[in-house]
Amino acid sequence: MVYSLYNIQEEKLKTKVIALAVLILFAAVNLAALDLAALKGLRKQSSTVDGVKWFKYKSKKTPAYNYKKIGMRDFDNSMFYLYINVKEKEEAFLRMYVQVEPTGDWIKFKKIIITADKETFEREFNFASLNSTVGEGQQYIEFYDVEVMPHEIEMCEKIAAAKEVKIKFQGDVLSKELELKDRSREAIKDILDVWKKLNP
Repeated sequence: MVYSLYNIQEEKLKTKVIALAVLILFAAVNLAALDLAALKGLRKQSSTVDGVKWFKYKSKKTPAYNYKKIGMRDFDNSMFYLYINVKEKEEAFLRMYVQVEPTGDWIKFKKIIITADKETFEREFNFASLNSTVGEGQQYIEFYDVEVMPHEIEMCEKIAAAKEVKIKFQGDVLSKELELKDRSREAIKDILDVWKKLNP
């Protein structure tokens, strides 16, 4: 009986190893088959970090501010958008960029509360990863740049499809609200459409 039980456990282990090997092979095939043509039409930036080449793809509708062009005038730098990060033209990652310009003091926001039409979503962040700086116009800037998890895709789709979207940047004491304009929602949809082509 003990010998039989041992054989059963050994067979289960073999099955798991084979299944894992198939998954790894499948992932490798997908990796090799990354359809870079799907990224055409997006705004592209490249950078090299520790000898690794990265390509950042944004929608052409993604908010972008040029201080030199607008003469350093004051405007709200709060924004929310998605982009695709590609490593060495082989691996792709869907990422979320969330930035707020506090009205007064630092907000030190730890989460955002998103209202898309009648639905509400919350997205918490690891506060230790909060980035803060002073912009070219001497304004405070706080932001997170994080990977979008698979379970968050549906939330992003609802944001893109909604007629009215408000995002509240919530700290322990202070907060600020941003209304996401049509163009920003369209930019999110652009990126999600491309992401689906990369992950059919």
